[in-house]
Amino acid sequence: MTVTLEQPEDAAGDGLPAMTGHALHRVVQESLTNAAKHAPGAAVRVRITREAEELAVTVTHPARPAGPAPAPVSGGSGLVGLDERVRLAGGALRAGPAPDGGFTVSARLPASGGTPPAPLRGPETTATGRELAHARQQVRRRLRQTLAVPLALLAALVVLMGLCHLLTPSWTVLERQSYDRLRPGDPRSRVESVLPFLALDAPPDGTPPPPPGRSCVYYGVSPDSAAAYELCFAGDRLATKRVARERPRR
Repeated sequence: MTVTLEQPEDAAGDGLPAMTGHALHRVVQESLTNAAKHAPGAAVRVRITREAEELAVTVTHPARPAGPAPAPVSGGSGLVGLDERVRLAGGALRAGPAPDGGFTVSARLPASGGTPPAPLRGPETTATGRELAHARQQVRRRLRQTLAVPLALLAALVVLMGLCHLLTPSWTVLERQSYDRLRPGDPRSRVESVLPFLALDAPPDGTPPPPPGRSCVYYGVSPDSAAAYELCFAGDRLATKRVARERPRR
Protein backbone atom coordinates (compact mmCIF):
# COMPACT_ATOMS: atom_id res chain seq x y z
CA MET A 1 0.00 0.00 0.00
CA THR A 2 1.28 3.44 -0.94
CA VAL A 3 0.63 5.93 1.88
CA THR A 4 1.41 9.63 1.62
CA LEU A 5 1.62 11.63 4.85
CA GLU A 6 1.15 15.41 4.83
CA GLN A 7 1.97 16.83 8.24
CA PRO A 8 3.47 20.20 9.12
CA GLU A 9 6.13 20.10 11.79
CA ASP A 10 3.87 21.67 14.38
CA ALA A 11 0.82 19.52 13.54
CA ALA A 12 1.51 16.80 16.08
CA GLY A 13 4.04 15.92 18.66
CA ASP A 14 4.53 16.65 22.35
CA GLY A 15 1.80 18.39 24.27
CA LEU A 16 -1.17 16.53 22.86
CA PRO A 17 -3.65 15.12 25.40
CA ALA A 18 -3.27 11.37 25.80
CA MET A 19 -6.83 10.72 24.60
CA THR A 20 -6.19 12.84 21.50
CA GLY A 21 -2.99 10.96 20.67
CA HIS A 22 -4.69 7.60 21.05
CA ALA A 23 -7.69 8.70 18.97
CA LEU A 24 -5.42 10.13 16.25
CA HIS A 25 -3.52 6.85 16.08
CA ARG A 26 -6.74 4.84 15.84
CA VAL A 27 -8.24 7.09 13.14
CA VAL A 28 -5.22 6.54 10.90
CA GLN A 29 -4.96 2.85 11.76
CA GLU A 30 -8.63 2.11 11.13
CA SER A 31 -8.65 4.17 7.93
CA LEU A 32 -5.66 2.25 6.54
CA THR A 33 -7.28 -1.03 7.49
CA ASN A 34 -10.48 0.08 5.77
CA ALA A 35 -8.57 1.07 2.63
CA ALA A 36 -6.62 -2.19 2.52
CA LYS A 37 -9.83 -4.17 2.81
CA HIS A 38 -12.08 -2.27 0.43
CA ALA A 39 -9.63 -0.66 -2.01
CA PRO A 40 -6.51 -2.83 -2.19
CA GLY A 41 -3.87 -1.25 -4.37
CA ALA A 42 -5.27 2.28 -4.07
CA ALA A 43 -2.95 5.02 -2.84
CA VAL A 44 -3.89 6.48 0.56
CA ARG A 45 -3.38 10.11 1.57
CA VAL A 46 -3.10 11.06 5.25
CA ARG A 47 -3.22 14.77 6.06
CA ILE A 48 -2.80 16.17 9.56
CA THR A 49 -3.18 19.89 10.31
CA ARG A 50 -3.30 21.99 13.45
CA GLU A 51 -5.10 25.27 13.94
CA ALA A 52 -5.10 26.99 17.31
CA GLU A 53 -6.35 24.40 19.81
CA GLU A 54 -7.65 21.97 17.22
CA LEU A 55 -6.03 19.05 15.45
CA ALA A 56 -7.54 17.77 12.20
CA VAL A 57 -6.78 14.50 10.43
CA THR A 58 -8.14 13.39 7.06
CA VAL A 59 -7.51 10.02 5.42
CA THR A 60 -8.67 9.56 1.84
CA HIS A 61 -8.30 6.97 -0.85
CA PRO A 62 -9.80 6.70 -4.34
CA ALA A 63 -12.14 4.00 -5.47
CA ARG A 64 -10.83 0.48 -5.85
CA PRO A 65 -9.08 0.21 -9.23
CA ALA A 66 -11.37 -1.35 -11.84
CA GLY A 67 -13.99 -2.08 -9.22
CA PRO A 68 -17.00 -0.63 -7.39
CA ALA A 69 -16.81 2.04 -4.73
CA PRO A 70 -15.63 0.71 -1.35
CA ALA A 71 -18.09 -0.15 1.35
CA PRO A 72 -18.24 2.29 4.29
CA VAL A 73 -17.83 -0.29 7.05
CA SER A 74 -14.54 -1.96 7.98
CA GLY A 75 -13.84 -5.05 10.00
CA GLY A 76 -13.44 -5.36 13.75
CA SER A 77 -14.98 -2.59 15.79
CA GLY A 78 -15.01 -0.54 12.58
CA LEU A 79 -16.06 3.03 12.18
CA VAL A 80 -18.69 2.76 14.88
CA GLY A 81 -16.09 2.04 17.56
CA LEU A 82 -13.83 4.68 16.05
CA ASP A 83 -16.59 7.28 16.22
CA GLU A 84 -17.07 6.49 19.90
CA ARG A 85 -13.33 6.74 20.64
CA VAL A 86 -13.09 10.13 18.93
CA ARG A 87 -16.17 11.37 20.80
CA LEU A 88 -14.72 10.29 24.16
CA ALA A 89 -11.56 12.22 23.32
CA GLY A 90 -13.70 15.34 22.87
CA GLY A 91 -13.61 15.28 19.09
CA ALA A 92 -15.90 14.67 16.14
CA LEU A 93 -15.70 12.14 13.31
CA ARG A 94 -17.13 12.08 9.83
CA ALA A 95 -16.76 9.21 7.37
CA GLY A 96 -18.35 8.65 4.01
CA PRO A 97 -17.94 8.26 0.25
CA ALA A 98 -15.86 10.85 -1.56
CA PRO A 99 -17.10 12.61 -4.73
CA ASP A 100 -14.60 10.65 -6.85
CA GLY A 101 -16.00 7.33 -5.64
CA GLY A 102 -13.39 6.78 -2.97
CA PHE A 103 -13.74 7.13 0.78
CA THR A 104 -12.82 9.82 3.31
CA VAL A 105 -12.44 9.68 7.06
CA SER A 106 -12.07 13.03 8.85
CA ALA A 107 -11.70 13.81 12.54
CA ARG A 108 -11.25 16.94 14.63
CA LEU A 109 -9.61 16.50 18.00
CA PRO A 110 -8.69 18.90 20.79
CA ALA A 111 -5.00 19.80 20.66
CA SER A 112 -5.05 20.77 24.34
CA GLY A 113 -7.35 20.52 27.29
CA GLY A 114 -9.32 23.59 26.20
CA THR A 115 -12.68 23.88 24.44
CA PRO A 116 -13.55 20.82 22.33
CA PRO A 117 -13.65 21.41 18.55
CA ALA A 118 -16.95 22.15 16.87
CA PRO A 119 -18.69 19.18 15.29
CA LEU A 120 -17.85 18.51 11.67
CA ARG A 121 -20.50 19.86 9.36
CA GLY A 122 -21.51 18.34 6.08
CA PRO A 123 -24.24 16.36 4.35
CA GLU A 124 -23.02 13.09 5.84
CA THR A 125 -24.14 11.94 9.25
CA THR A 126 -21.75 10.41 11.76
CA ALA A 127 -20.66 6.81 11.41
CA THR A 128 -22.68 5.84 14.47
CA GLY A 129 -25.74 7.53 13.02
CA ARG A 130 -25.36 5.71 9.72
CA GLU A 131 -24.88 2.38 11.46
CA LEU A 132 -27.91 3.02 13.67
CA ALA A 133 -30.04 4.04 10.69
CA HIS A 134 -28.92 0.95 8.77
CA ALA A 135 -29.72 -1.28 11.75
CA ARG A 136 -33.16 0.29 12.13
CA GLN A 137 -33.81 -0.18 8.42
CA GLN A 138 -32.83 -3.85 8.67
CA VAL A 139 -35.07 -4.35 11.71
CA ARG A 140 -38.01 -2.67 9.97
CA ARG A 141 -37.48 -4.79 6.84
CA ARG A 142 -37.31 -8.01 8.85
CA LEU A 143 -40.33 -6.97 10.90
CA ARG A 144 -42.32 -6.33 7.72
CA GLN A 145 -41.26 -9.71 6.37
CA THR A 146 -42.09 -11.42 9.66
CA LEU A 147 -45.57 -9.88 9.70
CA ALA A 148 -46.27 -10.05 5.97
CA VAL A 149 -45.84 -13.81 5.56
CA PRO A 150 -48.28 -14.86 8.34
CA LEU A 151 -50.77 -12.19 7.28
CA ALA A 152 -50.62 -13.37 3.67
CA LEU A 153 -51.12 -16.97 4.77
CA LEU A 154 -53.99 -15.94 7.03
CA ALA A 155 -55.64 -13.99 4.21
CA ALA A 156 -55.26 -16.96 1.86
CA LEU A 157 -56.75 -19.26 4.51
CA VAL A 158 -59.73 -16.93 5.04
CA VAL A 159 -60.37 -16.78 1.29
CA LEU A 160 -60.07 -20.55 1.00
CA MET A 161 -62.46 -21.10 3.92
CA GLY A 162 -64.92 -18.66 2.37
CA LEU A 163 -64.80 -20.46 -0.94
CA CYS A 164 -65.25 -23.81 0.78
CA HIS A 165 -68.20 -22.41 2.73
CA LEU A 166 -69.82 -21.25 -0.48
CA LEU A 167 -69.02 -24.30 -2.58
CA THR A 168 -69.34 -27.17 -0.10
CA PRO A 169 -73.18 -27.21 -0.07
CA SER A 170 -73.26 -27.62 -3.84
CA TRP A 171 -70.71 -30.43 -3.59
CA THR A 172 -72.97 -32.45 -1.25
CA VAL A 173 -76.36 -31.94 -2.99
CA LEU A 174 -77.79 -34.90 -4.91
CA GLU A 175 -79.94 -33.84 -7.85
CA ARG A 176 -83.58 -34.96 -7.59
CA GLN A 177 -83.51 -36.48 -11.08
CA SER A 178 -80.48 -38.60 -10.13
CA TYR A 179 -82.10 -39.68 -6.89
CA ASP A 180 -85.30 -40.69 -8.69
CA ARG A 181 -83.34 -42.88 -11.12
CA LEU A 182 -81.81 -44.93 -8.35
CA ARG A 183 -83.51 -48.26 -7.60
CA PRO A 184 -82.92 -50.71 -4.74
CA GLY A 185 -80.74 -53.51 -6.10
CA ASP A 186 -78.63 -51.19 -8.27
CA PRO A 187 -74.90 -51.98 -8.10
CA ARG A 188 -72.87 -49.63 -5.93
CA SER A 189 -70.73 -48.66 -8.93
CA ARG A 190 -73.80 -47.40 -10.83
CA VAL A 191 -75.08 -45.52 -7.79
CA GLU A 192 -71.71 -43.87 -7.15
CA SER A 193 -71.50 -42.68 -10.75
CA VAL A 194 -74.37 -40.19 -10.14
CA LEU A 195 -73.46 -39.14 -6.59
CA PRO A 196 -72.05 -35.66 -5.85
CA PHE A 197 -68.39 -34.98 -5.01
CA LEU A 198 -68.86 -35.15 -1.22
CA ALA A 199 -71.28 -36.77 1.22
CA LEU A 200 -72.68 -35.03 4.30
CA ASP A 201 -70.61 -35.32 7.45
CA ALA A 202 -73.60 -36.58 9.47
CA PRO A 203 -77.28 -37.42 8.94
CA PRO A 204 -80.05 -35.07 10.08
CA ASP A 205 -80.60 -34.95 13.84
CA GLY A 206 -82.74 -37.79 15.11
CA THR A 207 -82.02 -40.14 12.20
CA PRO A 208 -82.02 -43.76 13.49
CA PRO A 209 -78.83 -45.78 13.01
CA PRO A 210 -78.54 -48.09 9.97
CA PRO A 211 -79.93 -51.62 10.31
CA PRO A 212 -77.35 -54.33 11.00
CA GLY A 213 -75.34 -55.31 7.95
CA ARG A 214 -76.00 -52.06 6.11
CA SER A 215 -73.99 -48.88 5.63
CA CYS A 216 -75.69 -45.59 4.85
CA VAL A 217 -74.52 -42.36 3.29
CA TYR A 218 -76.37 -39.05 3.21
CA TYR A 219 -76.58 -36.29 0.60
CA GLY A 220 -78.26 -32.92 0.68
CA VAL A 221 -81.68 -32.38 -0.82
CA SER A 222 -80.89 -28.69 -1.42
CA PRO A 223 -78.27 -26.26 -0.06
CA ASP A 224 -80.70 -24.72 2.45
CA SER A 225 -82.67 -27.83 3.45
CA ALA A 226 -82.26 -29.76 6.71
CA ALA A 227 -83.47 -32.95 5.01
CA ALA A 228 -81.13 -35.43 3.33
CA TYR A 229 -81.27 -38.34 0.94
CA GLU A 230 -80.38 -41.57 2.75
CA LEU A 231 -78.83 -44.33 0.65
CA CYS A 232 -78.19 -47.61 2.45
CA PHE A 233 -76.11 -50.41 0.96
CA ALA A 234 -76.01 -54.09 1.71
CA GLY A 235 -72.76 -55.39 0.34
CA ASP A 236 -72.32 -54.00 -3.18
CA ARG A 237 -76.01 -53.28 -3.80
CA LEU A 238 -78.30 -50.40 -2.94
CA ALA A 239 -80.71 -51.79 -0.34
CA THR A 240 -82.94 -48.81 0.48
CA LYS A 241 -83.33 -45.15 -0.24
CA ARG A 242 -85.42 -42.52 1.47
CA VAL A 243 -85.59 -38.88 2.53
CA ALA A 244 -84.34 -38.46 6.10
CA ARG A 245 -85.74 -35.48 7.92
CA GLU A 246 -84.57 -33.85 11.09
CA ARG A 247 -86.43 -35.02 14.20
CA PRO A 248 -86.61 -33.06 17.42
CA ARG A 249 -84.56 -34.54 20.25
CA ARG A 250 -86.40 -35.69 23.36
